[in-house]
Amino acid sequence: MVCGMLIIKGTGFNVGIVSEQSFLNNLFYSLNNLFPKRYIPKYTVSTSSGEGGIDAFISWISGEGFSVEKYVLRDNGVDEYFVRSNLPRPYINESPYFFLLQVIARSIVKNNYLVLTDSISFVFNDETYLLAGYPHTGKSTLLALALMNDAIPLSTENTVVSVSEDGVRIVGGTSVLVYDPRIEDIYGVKLEYDSMTRHGYRIVDLEKHYPSRNNYYGELVDAIYVLHSSFKSVGVDAEPVKGRKILKTLWYFASALLRGLDYYQPHPLVLSTRIIDDKVEYMLRLVSEKYSGRFYEVYGRHDHIFKYIVG
Repeated sequence: MVCGMLIIKGTGFNVGIVSEQSFLNNLFYSLNNLFPKRYIPKYTVSTSSGEGGIDAFISWISGEGFSVEKYVLRDNGVDEYFVRSNLPRPYINESPYFFLLQVIARSIVKNNYLVLTDSISFVFNDETYLLAGYPHTGKSTLLALALMNDAIPLSTENTVVSVSEDGVRIVGGTSVLVYDPRIEDIYGVKLEYDSMTRHGYRIVDLEKHYPSRNNYYGELVDAIYVLHSSFKSVGVDAEPVKGRKILKTLWYFASALLRGLDYYQPHPLVLSTRIIDDKVEYMLRLVSEKYSGRFYEVYGRHDHIFKYIVG
C-alpha cells in the first residue's frame, strides 16, 4: 500500500490528510469542486510527503459512510483525527466536507484568528462591511444586491478575521455565493452565475468573476451588522448594540463551528476547549471595545437594508 499526504492550506490553517495514494488522488478532485468552497474559507490543496507547520493531521481510511473513529486535541500542538469514509461528494456524502470545516475552524482559532459562521463581507465605496445573520435571514440576498451595485465581495458564508486593538480585518473567507433565484424577479438582480443547485439556487464562483477581491483583504472593517431580513418585511429599522452585548451577540457566530452547532451526519464534533474558548472570548472583547457605536442589529426588507447600510 502506497501512502501519501494532501495539504489543505489557507489563512490561519494548515491541515494534512494521510491516506492511500489512489484515494488521495480522487480526494484532490473532490476538494477542488465548487461545493466545499461554499463552506470552507479560501484554501489551496497540494500534494506533499511531509510539511512543517501542520495544525492538524487526519488519517483517512476509505470505507462506507462517514465516521470519526478517534481524535486527539492538543491546544499547543498538532491535533489528530482518525476517519473512515468514502470520498466526499455533493448530495451523496457531504459529511466529510463539514468535518473538514470543523477541523479547519479549530486550527484558525489556535492561530489567533476568528472564523465567523453565517457571515458575509464586502467593500463598497472604500468602506468595508461585515454582516452576520442566523440561517435564512438574508445574507446571500444582501451580498447579491451588493454585487449588483458594484461592491467587492470578500466572503459568502464563513469569514476569517484578525482582531487587534486597531479593529477587525477581513483576512479570508468562503468564495462561492449561492442565492435564491426569486431575487431576480423581486429585486431585479442579474448576476452571471456558473451553475445551479438541484432546487435552482444560483451558484457564483467569486474567484472566477471577481479576481480583484484578493487585493482588498486586510482592510479594517468599518461597521458590523446582524441581519434580520425577509421578503415580506417593510422598510428598515436599526438598533445599536454596545458593550458586552456585542460579545454575547457574536459568541454564537464565533463558536458555532467549534461546538458542532451546524448539524451533519452522524453528528458533528465538539472541538472547543477551555483554551480555545478563552481565545475566542478575548478577541470578542476587543471587538466589543472597538465597535461599540458601530455595531447594529438591522431589521427589514433586503433592498432597504442594503441602502441603509451603505448610506
